[in-house]
Amino acid sequence: MNPIDAVNEWLEVMPEYAGYKVYRGAWRDSPDNAGLKLAALIASPGRTPEQGVAYDLVDIYLMTKQKGLAESKAVADFAYAIRERLDTDWAICGIVQFQLISGVGGPGMTTEDRYWYRLTMQVTQ
Repeated sequence: MNPIDAVNEWLEVMPEYAGYKVYRGAWRDSPDNAGLKLAALIASPGRTPEQGVAYDLVDIYLMTKQKGLAESKAVADFAYAIRERLDTDWAICGIVQFQLISGVGGPGMTTEDRYWYRLTMQVTQ
């Protein structure tokens, strides 16, 4: 399974995730998405595969709408809810397993005044 697809599928069961426009990789701000919260899932190489087991990394960027200071706390709370969920729910069908590689990063701010938070997950399959 593609690591971005695996993380996206795992996140889809969280009700908060439905409020985000999801991007596979980089996003581009436009007048059409200025008022939407964004989630960008960006894969990068992980450690060396061992005995047929792959280790990929997926960064999850959660962003407020443009000029979204008022919703910054809700986005942060969702990032921490993802972290907490990984304590007990860290697999899909026993084939793909997730591990948080970092704590919750952020808040940061994009050029378009979106507040963001980031998590990095290792996807093992």
